Amino acid sequence: MSGLINLSTSHNLAFEKLLTAILSAVEKPVFNLKKLLELYYELLNQNQSVTDETVSNLLKEWEKENNLKKIIHQIKTNERKTL
Repeated sequence: MSGLINLSTSHNLAFEKLLTAILSAVEKPVFNLKKLLELYYELLNQNQSVTDETVSNLLKEWEKENNLKKIIHQIKTNERKTL
């Protein structure tokens, strides 16, 4: 999936929308969620976007998972930089 990043600006925006929809549908942390969050973080940086509100609420719940703490912190920190 990481090969889909940086094909073009429109691809990046569409990929961010797709990942936002995927992440919004995840109720509990699943296998490879960290990879999806890393891609989401990279796209937020590329598109200079802010975290979707639904995803932001889920991040608060997922933050309890040890293996997700670092990437969630990065996403939240990036959110403050782009505002």
